[in-house]
Amino acid sequence: MTTSGLLAALLAGALFSVTPAPDVTPLLLEEPAAIVRTVSEDTLLPDTAWWTLFDDPVLNACIETAFERNANLDMALARVEQARAVLGETRSYQAPTLDLNMQSSRGRVVGPSIGMPSNTEQDANLLVGSVNYELDLFGRLRKGTAAALADWLATQSARNNVRLVLAADVARTYFNLRCLDEQLQILCETLAADHETLEILRYRYVHGKDSELNYQRFLAETASVEKQVHAYENMLAQNETALLVLLGMNPLDMSVARAHADVSVDVFPKLPEVPVGLPAQVLDRRPDLMQARQEYVAAVARVGKADAERYPSLSLNFLVGNASGPIDDLFSGPTGWSILGQLAAPIFDAERRTSRLKQAEAKAWEARANYEQTVRVAFQEISDALVNRQKLSAQAEQLLIMNEAQDKTYSLASYQFQAGKVGQLDVLDAHRNLLSVRLEQAGNHKEQLNGAVQLCLALGGGWDVLASDDLQMLPVKKRYLEEQM
Repeated sequence: MTTSGLLAALLAGALFSVTPAPDVTPLLLEEPAAIVRTVSEDTLLPDTAWWTLFDDPVLNACIETAFERNANLDMALARVEQARAVLGETRSYQAPTLDLNMQSSRGRVVGPSIGMPSNTEQDANLLVGSVNYELDLFGRLRKGTAAALADWLATQSARNNVRLVLAADVARTYFNLRCLDEQLQILCETLAADHETLEILRYRYVHGKDSELNYQRFLAETASVEKQVHAYENMLAQNETALLVLLGMNPLDMSVARAHADVSVDVFPKLPEVPVGLPAQVLDRRPDLMQARQEYVAAVARVGKADAERYPSLSLNFLVGNASGPIDDLFSGPTGWSILGQLAAPIFDAERRTSRLKQAEAKAWEARANYEQTVRVAFQEISDALVNRQKLSAQAEQLLIMNEAQDKTYSLASYQFQAGKVGQLDVLDAHRNLLSVRLEQAGNHKEQLNGAVQLCLALGGGWDVLASDDLQMLPVKKRYLEEQM
């Protein structure tokens, strides 16, 4: 068979005998009917960031700053850029490559030479162009590109998840600060009133109108409240530094973190109305699910790539060249060309390629199990967040009743103590209970706000605004280039 006949046979085999690599099997997972409901599209606002539902400008500014400066988000954005570059490299293997090689030399011949005078100089120039192309007979290159594409999409989803979790962490830390502000104000107001009462008791004790026992008891109570003030101030400082780290700032710079102190505790962030229903399209917005799904797609594509590596590969190489003596005659000298078809078929490798295929299949199995588990955890988080919101709201109602009852109890105990009908222990008990309930009320408000954040997080941040890769990479690239200069 001639060379051209062999090449034609190989091309015919490539066109009519291609074995397709396996594709991704559908992922059909049943959604719990207990939490799948219909939600109007008017309630889900895809063009509105979910944290703006709390209607707090300080919170909005903190989250925007975190998106610009947080190092974890920068790393996630860098991983997206890396995956995009890997995709570009992998995709390039499916296209032909064009190379140009030029060689030029000059030499001297010393002594007699046949047909050539002695002691002469010679020029030799060679210009060769080559085109190389691998025919993707069994989908090895195509599956490699599909895997790289899925990896890139997975890194985008991972980036979105980092962004979503970062916004939630900033919101929770901010709400903790606001709650601590409120609780500190309650403690400071209580401490100021206790100091006034203590001065009165000290005066009565010094002038023999009251016993030292009553004075010492209330002195201990006042010291206990003051100790709580210091404890809450410590927690406040730690939360401030935690917020600064989330914002990508130096923990010693307290100016931004203390922006919450300029907001009145009487103007607390509102509790948003988060939709209870969960249609399938809302669940699909969870970036961790999208990441797990793309990782499964990439794993299955690598199974196809590993399977295709067990079959022959065909490469075509076309060469064209020109050789001459002087450089001026480079394009007028003799020209030659050649076409080379190279077929490489594995014969024996001690089941190396088969083992690689089994590894890829096992990784695909693992990726599918990971996706299924991620879906189940997502349903659990949504269910827990819904139950948590309901129970915290019920607790808030009972705390309101307790606060009113304890406030009245403390007033009655103080009045009856002045009338000599009850002892000071009754007053102290009523005082402690009232302070405890007021602090618990502030804590409940914080838990409700954090519960709303958790529900938004569980729903996948359906109201989050995700900018394009280029827009998100721009500030990162700008800062990186500025640091390199």
